[in-house]
Amino acid sequence: MSQLAKLSSFIMDKKTGVYVLEKKAYQGFGYLDGSEDKLLKIITGARDCSCNSRELESSISDWPTKYHLSNLRTNILRALNFLNKDSKILEVGAGCGALTRYLGENFNHVDAIEGSLKRSCIVKERCKDLNNVRVYCSPFQEVVFDSEYDVVTLIGALEYAPIFYSAAGHRSEEACLEMLKHAISALKDGGCLIIAMENRLGLKYWCGCTEDHTGKLFDGIHGYPNINSVITFSKKEMIRLLQKAQLNYFEFYYPFPDYKLTNTILREVSNQASYYLHNWITVPFEDYSSSRRYLVNEALAIKSLVEAEMIYDLSNSFLIVAYKEKVPSGRNKEPDWIAKRFSTNRVLPFRAVTTLETEANTNSLVVRKRKLFNVTEPQTFIRINPCDSKWIPGNLLQFSLYESIYKDNGFKSLMNILAKYQNGLMKNCSIGEMDDEGYPLAKMDAIDFVPSNIILSDNEMLSMDHEWIYTQPISTDYIFFRALFIFVIEQYPYILDNLSVPANNFDKFIVSIMKEFYPQYDMKRHERNRKREEEFESVVSGNDIKLPEAEHFRLAKDPISQKDEQINSILNSWSWRITSPLRWLYRNYSRAKSLLERLRCN
Repeated sequence: MSQLAKLSSFIMDKKTGVYVLEKKAYQGFGYLDGSEDKLLKIITGARDCSCNSRELESSISDWPTKYHLSNLRTNILRALNFLNKDSKILEVGAGCGALTRYLGENFNHVDAIEGSLKRSCIVKERCKDLNNVRVYCSPFQEVVFDSEYDVVTLIGALEYAPIFYSAAGHRSEEACLEMLKHAISALKDGGCLIIAMENRLGLKYWCGCTEDHTGKLFDGIHGYPNINSVITFSKKEMIRLLQKAQLNYFEFYYPFPDYKLTNTILREVSNQASYYLHNWITVPFEDYSSSRRYLVNEALAIKSLVEAEMIYDLSNSFLIVAYKEKVPSGRNKEPDWIAKRFSTNRVLPFRAVTTLETEANTNSLVVRKRKLFNVTEPQTFIRINPCDSKWIPGNLLQFSLYESIYKDNGFKSLMNILAKYQNGLMKNCSIGEMDDEGYPLAKMDAIDFVPSNIILSDNEMLSMDHEWIYTQPISTDYIFFRALFIFVIEQYPYILDNLSVPANNFDKFIVSIMKEFYPQYDMKRHERNRKREEEFESVVSGNDIKLPEAEHFRLAKDPISQKDEQINSILNSWSWRITSPLRWLYRNYSRAKSLLERLRCN
């Protein structure tokens, strides 16, 4: 290891603006993903580099650009409302600056350390208009710190310790412990360490996603057989590591689908089953290597884990806030919340957060929806309706749809549930008038009457979260189309395996079901509903959304590997356009992402 140096001994390189050690030709370590040149060009040419930049997000075209440019990256920090704006923050492993930018916009002083010179330049460019951010290029382990920081972040960094500390002879867990201790040395009394990393036993890995870092199926579950590889931990292993580092006071949060592109965060509470937390988690989980297998239906697995009080242990990621001493009594107060749902894959005026929390005065549960930004809404055919509503216990109707796939008489069971849904739709939403083609009209706030917003209670359908309001009535068949489309898109791999569904004509399958409830429904009406949905998605997302055509669904059922390859091609090819929209809009506004995404991803 090189001689340790203080940050105060670094000088700013006049060409790049990055702080480096004088007289040291350091080019950085070798961790690059090949996207750096492209990212630097995008960010350098952008007029708006803010963490909510639509300009940057319009350049998302693949996984690396999505990871580095998506506003979803910041949601894990958005959830931590107790952090003081006056905090002095040290970010370890700044990457390409997605979180650095957020920290710089929201806190007074940020020092960011990045081991790659190329990436350090990208971070500096991303924060070029923020005078409160300093970017340092150095291996973290080669810097000695004064205990001056209120907050130190290790977000997506701790798992790489075995690679960068291995030269000192440390084994995997020992390397992580050394990195933790080094981070702690930078904290002032009462300061906190924020850690985010994957759970090596996360549910998505059991369901068929490959390990996020190695791209290998079950690699973390198998204990990372390769020496000095990236390593993540289970919850109990993580707790032991924190305790070894003398971090005896810590709080766990559980981001879904993971800490990287978070749309939902659960806060640890007792009796997790009583809050029906499975209602807040979107599926299917995305495999970032595009090598997903569909082994277990994660939606039903999540429900079982919540009911068994096990969802925290099998969360895909952990967000941890840890202290050397007791949690400071002067920490900013925040409501006693249980779950947060961020809908940020939208245009700025429509971005919102939905929170399940306990009211201080009554101790009763309430669901609060708030706009994230006080921005004027566009003049269009919809408007957002942020409001508070009473929390309703029970399972979402969508779980009945999921379960029907696996019943012996699956298709009949599915049709029975849809018949009940149609009855509820007419009872709760119809206004007793017809449109120009003879289809019943519904209330202007009925677009949210879909199974992901309906609680089943004593066979009654209780609608929640009327987030969107049309400026004119809409037809009930369009609402039914939305409900069915969401379900089929999301569950298509499992539907193919378990129901007698033609694999080569997605639209005909939907139309055949629609005709059972609307006998006059035909392809012409179907195209009208598709167009209306595209208009809705486009207005909310700010993108030109096109729903997938039938040819996207020509999936061969044999061999299995071919089916998996084709399904992944579908899921990942739309994920930058549709998936986001479908997932956030379709998926529960009241369950507390943006459009990440009914189909997967964001």
